[in-house]
Amino acid sequence: MVWRENRTTPCSAGVASSTSPNDRVCYLPVGVFPVVPASGSARGCRTSLVRRNVWAVSACIFCRIVTGDAPATKIYEDDAVLAFLDIRPITRGHTLVIPKRHATDLDELDPAMGATLFSFGHRLAKSMRRTGLAADGANLLINDGRAAFQTVHHVHLHVIPRHRGDTLRFAKGFVLRRPHDTERTAAALRSGLDRLAEEERETTA
Repeated sequence: MVWRENRTTPCSAGVASSTSPNDRVCYLPVGVFPVVPASGSARGCRTSLVRRNVWAVSACIFCRIVTGDAPATKIYEDDAVLAFLDIRPITRGHTLVIPKRHATDLDELDPAMGATLFSFGHRLAKSMRRTGLAADGANLLINDGRAAFQTVHHVHLHVIPRHRGDTLRFAKGFVLRRPHDTERTAAALRSGLDRLAEEERETTA
């Protein structure tokens, strides 16, 4: 069995085809991973499971943000990750960093992608100290699974700016979850990333 991503024809489930008994090809929608039995034997498409995966991706609000079908205030984007403001922030500048390829939880997240995700989260947290937000620190957090209060089932890393002595303000923000001036906040965060990059260039010059 050869698994390939279908980059040309939309498909609601994997479609198996074969030119010979030993040359079976299963085309999957982009970003959907095949589900292989524990024995390692891929006997045809696990169509019901593939359909379930396709439904999860199509219903995922974060996947829709990635494709541009849902709005978001974006901070950063590259081929692998996307960062945007949380619409219910705990503090001003509360940002979500997500992998562009859908992964429901850490079990589904490729370890290399997890490293990429945290690497940018680390960078963003550092940049928050260099913005008009004047953060003194940051919380980096992943809620993995319903038991950990994950509410959107697409892995996401919270990067939350913190300030010295902000315990009561943080608690209030955790309860109220009200958006701040999103455009100015986003601009400040982008400026912080630019400033961090400039510092790095000066250091290596």
